[in-house]
Amino acid sequence: MAPNYESPDNVAPVGTADYAKWVEALRSVLPTSPTRVLDVGTGTGFVAWIAAELGHQVTAIELS
Repeated sequence: MAPNYESPDNVAPVGTADYAKWVEALRSVLPTSPTRVLDVGTGTGFVAWIAAELGHQVTAIELS
């Protein structure tokens, strides 16, 4: 893995204000849980992880 590769800890560590902003941003655009969410090109899975924490059933795929 390249040193600059997006990792969840580099994006916004859990418990930080930045992480809370991500959670609220996703909560505002996702339907009411539980629903099925498809994350195509998930990368590190950061967004998929938050969607799952919000109670959604997430399928995430990444070609790399």
